[in-house]
Amino acid sequence: MANGERQNDSKAGNNQATGRQGGGRQGGTASRGNQATGRQGGSSKPGGSPKQASGKTASSRQGGTSHAGRQGASSQPARGQNAKTARNRQIADGSGQGRFGGGRSTVFMAWGAVFIVIVIVAVVVVVKLTGSSSTSKHTLSQLAPASVVKDVTAIPLSEYTSVGLPNSSLTKTISFSPPIKMKGQPSLKGLASGNKPEVFFFGADYCPFCATERWPLVMALSRFGTFSNLHITTSSAIDVYPQTNTFSFYKSSYSSPYLSFIPVEYETNQPLASGNGYTPLMTPTKLENTIVSKYDGPPYTGPQTSSSSSGAIPFVDIGNKAIISGASYTPQLLSGLNWYNIASQIKGGKTTLARAAIGVANYISGAICSITNDQPSSVCNSAPVKTAQSNLGLG
Repeated sequence: MANGERQNDSKAGNNQATGRQGGGRQGGTASRGNQATGRQGGSSKPGGSPKQASGKTASSRQGGTSHAGRQGASSQPARGQNAKTARNRQIADGSGQGRFGGGRSTVFMAWGAVFIVIVIVAVVVVVKLTGSSSTSKHTLSQLAPASVVKDVTAIPLSEYTSVGLPNSSLTKTISFSPPIKMKGQPSLKGLASGNKPEVFFFGADYCPFCATERWPLVMALSRFGTFSNLHITTSSAIDVYPQTNTFSFYKSSYSSPYLSFIPVEYETNQPLASGNGYTPLMTPTKLENTIVSKYDGPPYTGPQTSSSSSGAIPFVDIGNKAIISGASYTPQLLSGLNWYNIASQIKGGKTTLARAAIGVANYISGAICSITNDQPSSVCNSAPVKTAQSNLGLG
């Protein structure tokens, strides 16, 4: 099983209590697996506690500067570049010895240089469009392409029913964990205006496990409402599962007659100059900090043991009826795929990625139905969702 990330020190380690890959919030650059519940989990702030509050509201909040136009770490010149530049200068002025001699060779080399520049520009454009380069700079969020959003938010009920829940053949191939039932807690309230049930997400753009979980979370929530201004981004290029392509909830909005969704993306994927952490993005409120501090750890995420820890991201609180702490399945399934590839595979319903993402979305839907009084009935009365509720003890 892949390691989750807790980035508080420079050594990697694994906490394997029940198999969910977990971690804590960002505090450094190394990774540590906290497999407290079977999930694949997040990254950590120093001390493992959430950021202090600012009192701002959820999806459009900015902590500090949004850094919407800043670049990631600068690329270093290729080794031997100075020597190559000198060699090109010799060829241009005729002083170097090339394959062709005299002034004619200079003309050929000039046209060759133009051709090379055109090829390089073409490659850069292709890489930017596909998001498939493992060496590209850290990517700040941008509006999600309409086709990507449509592919994962308009999946028909028949496909959800056909794929169902993760079965034994799938769980033999990948690690998987459903949401965790909460017991004896008051309903989640006060994060949004109005009296609708609330779903709270706490994550960060740099986190590859958040990247993985956002796909089925967007899918599930889209069965109950509508997203606007969803963004796309990648996880950190210097963490495990580098540059995993995903959505970002930063600057997005969500409307639903059944529930309120409150997301916090608290850091970007842009490393600080110190190399210790990432630049701030959205600042959680005092209440949001309290929820994360209280519920994102034992005993709610599993029994307290010598190897258990708190603060894994992503963290999702579904009305205090169920929580998700860490990713439900491995980010490896998204490796090497751009946003279009991921959305297309999920929509097709046949691949391992599709079976995992749709299965998790059915489980999340079951948990959400437990706080919406089983509305809408078209979703909550479907066979996989009813089975998910029963499996979670929420039926």
